[in-house]
Amino acid sequence: MKLSFATMAAVAVANDKKVPPRHPLNRLNKLRFFFNEFAADVVNDRLGENVADRFATRFGSNMLDNFESAFNRDNCGYYDSGSKHGGPDPAPETRPNGKPRNRRDDEDDSIEADPATIEEWCIEKNGNYSNDEQHAWCCKLYRDEYTKTDYCGPMAPRSSAGKNNSYDRLASEPSLRWRQITTGARKWVERYINNCGGQRKNNLGVKRIRKVYKKWDEKLNL
Repeated sequence: MKLSFATMAAVAVANDKKVPPRHPLNRLNKLRFFFNEFAADVVNDRLGENVADRFATRFGSNMLDNFESAFNRDNCGYYDSGSKHGGPDPAPETRPNGKPRNRRDDEDDSIEADPATIEEWCIEKNGNYSNDEQHAWCCKLYRDEYTKTDYCGPMAPRSSAGKNNSYDRLASEPSLRWRQITTGARKWVERYINNCGGQRKNNLGVKRIRKVYKKWDEKLNL
C-alpha cells in the first residue's frame, strides 16, 4: 500500500492538535480516523487489503478532504463557537452580509428514509436482535434519551476499560459501528457545510453519505 493504515491514523491524530477541541476540523479529523480504522478493521477482514486501501483512500481521505475544502470556502462553511455543536446556521438562506442566498429548489428532493441513525435501525429491528450487544445499544438509546426508564430488563453498563481510543469505544458490532461512523459524517455535513449551494439546494452531501452507507452495508454484508 502507498500509505499504511497506521500512518493515516497517526496523521489524523496529529491533525487533531492543530484546531481547538470540538472545532469542525477537529471533528472531521476524528471522522477521518474512524473511516481509516474501519477500513483496516472490517473492510480488510472481509474483502482484503487492496479493497480496504481503496476504501480508506476514497472515504477517509478524498471524500472528507472535499468536505474540508467546502468548509474552508467563505460562502460555504459555518461555525459558531457559542452554540452547542457549532452549527448548523439558523438562517442558511441569508448570506453573512445580510443579502439573501439563492432560494432552495422547489423540486421534489425526496430520498429513501435515512438509514444512518441508530434509532431507525432499532425500530427496524423491532426487538429481533442478533446478539446481546445489539439489544444493549437499543435499550440504552430508549432508556437514556427518551423514557428515562429501562424497559429492556437489567443491563450492565457499557465499560470503556481496555479501550484505548475513540474508535474502540464505538460498538464492536460491525453493522452498528458502520452506522455510527456514517451518522457522524452526515451530521457533520448538515451542521457545518449546509450553506454550500449543492447541499443547501439539493442535499448533495447527505445523499452521498447515504449512498456510501447503503452500498458498503450491502457489500460488507453487515
